[in-house]
Order: sequence, then C-alpha cells, then structure tokens
Amino acid sequence: MRRYIPAKFTELKDKFGKDWAGAMGTTQGVPGHGECQRLMSGAKSLVYYGHGRFLSYVPPSAVACVDLSHCAVAVLACGTSSVEAQRRQVRLDNRKSPAARALEEPYQTAALLSMRGVDTVVLPTFASSTEGNAEVLRAVLGANTGKNAEGGTDVSKAVWMAGAPKPAVEAAEGDAGEGAAAAEPGPPNPPFSQFNFVVYGVPSVRLV
Repeated sequence: MRRYIPAKFTELKDKFGKDWAGAMGTTQGVPGHGECQRLMSGAKSLVYYGHGRFLSYVPPSAVACVDLSHCAVAVLACGTSSVEAQRRQVRLDNRKSPAARALEEPYQTAALLSMRGVDTVVLPTFASSTEGNAEVLRAVLGANTGKNAEGGTDVSKAVWMAGAPKPAVEAAEGDAGEGAAAAEPGPPNPPFSQFNFVVYGVPSVRLV
C-alpha cells in the first residue's frame, strides 16, 4: 500500500498531465503548507490523491488565504487509509480542537474551496479505496480524451458513471477449470465506494 498511491499517481500523471506542477509526499514527510499554497495559487484545476482528509494535510488556514478564482475544478480523491496513515491522522487530530477538526469534514471542505473561488469540487463523503479513487480520477480526467473526445461529458456525469455498480463478469463457458487464469490480486474495493463521490458547485464543468 505504501508504494501503491505514488505509483498510481505517476501513472495518471503520465497519461493525463505530463505538464502538471505538483508535490508528492514520502514516508519521511509531506509537502509543507507554503509549498501547497504556491502550487494552488493561480491553478486552473486541482487534484489531490492520497490518504486521509485533504484539509488535515493542507489546513483550512492555509487554503483560506489563497486566491482560487482561476480554478475551475478541484478533484479530491481522498478518504483512503493505511496503518501508517491512520497513526499519522490520530497524531494530527490529537493536536486540534473539535471545532478545528470539524472544518475538515467533506461539506466544510467543499464550502471553503468554493468560497475561495473554485467552481466545482469533487470529493468522497466517506471512506474509500485507493483503487476506487484512482478509477474516479481516470473517469473524470479521461472523460473527454481519446475515444471520448467528442462526447462532451461533464464532471458530474463522469463521477456518476465511475461510481455506478459494475456488472459481475461471469466466466465464459469452457473457460473455468484447470486452464483458467486466476485474477491478479489488487487493493480491496469496499462496497461502500459506489456513489461515494459528490459534486459540489457547478456540475456542468468539462475538463478538456
């Protein structure tokens, strides 16, 4: 799990945003508040992919003084966890008052970003899986690229399609048996990941 998020984010960046400017945390630490403010200032879009709550790593006080009026959409693929991330989250939470902790909830996060100028905010309501979040990012970022370039899919439709229940894939007759290939194990995808993400603000924004 430790290497899964960096590897998956690198894959997404190579496919959708080779010219992205960003910062990535490591096992030694996370980007500082000043660096995050510098990256957000003047940004046309914002993507976060990681453990925990977005505002637990970039505090509300750091976001509140950044002009985000040029940011059309913020996609926060957060809410995942690991043993190490849970320990860090507990340490962070223990330093905060209940009021400060409440500011990091999903609705308050969307409200703060909206007040700073973001048109559309996408983030999960509750816990999700790293692969589920990566699927949402792929759906939103790739909604109008490649074979979907002429589809005119907006953010809300892309999020809805990414969260819709997937039909079970049944093995074709004759495929089962000794010669059948076993599926590669991957990160668990909790059933509550479906329809987890909510779009706040302008739902008709399109990424092109």
